[in-house]
Amino acid sequence: MKTQRKLVTLRTITDVCRLKGARYKGYDVVTIDGGWSVVVFHGAFPRGQLVLFFEIDSFIPATNGRFSWEDSRDMIEFQGIKGFHVRSQMFGKQISQGLVRHITAWPEVKIVMDDLEEEHGNQKAVQIARGMSFEAILGVKKWGIPCGVQGKVLGEVPQFFPRSACERVQNDPTIFTAKHLDTVFQVTENLDGVSMTAYCITKGSKWHHSLPSLPEGSKQETPTTRFGVASAGQDLDERSNDDYWQAAKMTGIPEKLHKIGISNVAVQGELIGSRVNNNSMNFPSDAPPMFIVFQIFEIDRQEYVNAAEVVAWKMPISTLPGFRNPAPKTHSTIPIFG
Repeated sequence: MKTQRKLVTLRTITDVCRLKGARYKGYDVVTIDGGWSVVVFHGAFPRGQLVLFFEIDSFIPATNGRFSWEDSRDMIEFQGIKGFHVRSQMFGKQISQGLVRHITAWPEVKIVMDDLEEEHGNQKAVQIARGMSFEAILGVKKWGIPCGVQGKVLGEVPQFFPRSACERVQNDPTIFTAKHLDTVFQVTENLDGVSMTAYCITKGSKWHHSLPSLPEGSKQETPTTRFGVASAGQDLDERSNDDYWQAAKMTGIPEKLHKIGISNVAVQGELIGSRVNNNSMNFPSDAPPMFIVFQIFEIDRQEYVNAAEVVAWKMPISTLPGFRNPAPKTHSTIPIFG
């Protein structure tokens, strides 16, 4: 029998450490029992404190002034109500999974705690409360994709890899100066496609826990891994069989990702084809969509893999055409991988 997921529970802070990086001096990373790591303001929560924890995909109504004006830019509307959607976020190389709040900021929970303590004493009250779920009394709901797109989209694009984009060379005036005298550049053709990412995640990892649940009948998971495909802004459902998933399946991306030798990895590139961007690349109308890779991201290290390493692996995935002398006049890929 499937148990109901608890979205809002009481947890204990088991560890506190400073968030690494000069940009994040004002933040800590707290770990709660259960293993979740959440980024908070520095000094906000000491080790051992009992806190209210909101799991990923909790939708918290914006009532009773619980959120400051600083949070207003993050508000969304769900089922006609304005509120806050709890989701995974990246702070540098640190993933934050969930939301931690002081119990005293939520009077409804404090009342329950006080009543339990009066009846059972402090220790027993905490024990009972830790087994409870508080979403009902707080009006918290499980966020889901709005009706009309369900079955095509699983949720927003995962936060554990960056948006697939390359800086324009025009935006760096130092490219052709002494600063980059010893820098090796990889020059590729800019295909007129749309952004696509395919990723492979180990089941049970912190990255896997940050993803939305798969619908019944999905084939995106094996006993050990989960495979996904994302557009620029959405995590896509395999069952919709859209151009993204067709391209991934036709090129055998799920199987090929295992050959890279990285347990948690994302490959990013361009989806091109006759139905993309009004067929600006003049593909035959019956040509299947194609996924052309331009970068590989190692999720555990939160770093891109350099081109030399990719070539060394001889990964059998089509990559962006590289310019030669003379530059190729067609849009076909250059098979640099065997």
